[in-house]
Formats: sequence, structure tokens, C-alpha cells
Amino acid sequence: MKQTLLAVRERFGFSSANVELEAQVSPDVVYFMLIGRPVRRADAERVLVALSRMLRQDLNLDNVAVVLEGEEQKECDEHTSH
Repeated sequence: MKQTLLAVRERFGFSSANVELEAQVSPDVVYFMLIGRPVRRADAERVLVALSRMLRQDLNLDNVAVVLEGEEQKECDEHTSH
């Protein structure tokens, strides 16, 4: 089961502002990822690469749950079809 970015922050602690600077993304991106709002895939990948460097952890879209723009409806459909 994938961990959420919120769970990563609770476990390792990080400043959203530092991540935004390191990843060079707008301030909303990390916030949206934390609360489960859709973000662009490229932004999510930049944030996870930056966090991986900062925390010395392997964080990517395969092990962190992120809602991606254009994929949120597909994800909802998958959950309701089971």
C-alpha cells in the first residue's frame, strides 16, 4: 500500500517551503499533494525527487500516493468498480 505525502511528513518531518524551493514548484503544489488534490505529474515527480534528496529516501510515484491531474476520475472509477 502506498504511503501518503502527509504520512511521509509525519514520519520524517519536512518544511513545505523548503521542498517547494528545492523542487522549484509553486507553493500550492506541495500543499495540494498533502491534502490529496490533483497536481501535474511533472510537478509531483519534481517534489518527490527533491524530497528523496532531502530525506535520503527513495520516494516516487510507485510508493507515494499522489492524485494526478487527468487521472483522478480514473482512480475514482477503479475504486467504485470493485
